[in-house]
Amino acid sequence: MKTFKFYIDQKITTWERIHFGIEAKNKKEAVSKAKEILKDAKEYPNATRFEVLHDTSTEMDIEENEGCATRELFLDDIEIANNAEEEFNKS
Repeated sequence: MKTFKFYIDQKITTWERIHFGIEAKNKKEAVSKAKEILKDAKEYPNATRFEVLHDTSTEMDIEENEGCATRELFLDDIEIANNAEEEFNKS
């Protein structure tokens, strides 16, 4: 018998923690500046550390992923099925 090696890629949601500093005259000004970063956070000034909060990871549903697959089955690096395919969901 031959052994076939498969793997599944799975999409998850998880939280990330970004540590950064804000230079300001006082706490009120610092909070105000931090809130501006929160509104449109693409870059973090003076980021000192990034953490992935592994205990917050959860499986993503197809609906949360706009109907796209959240689990894909591969054999030899070729996708052979995913959980968004109609025939997959029937079995």
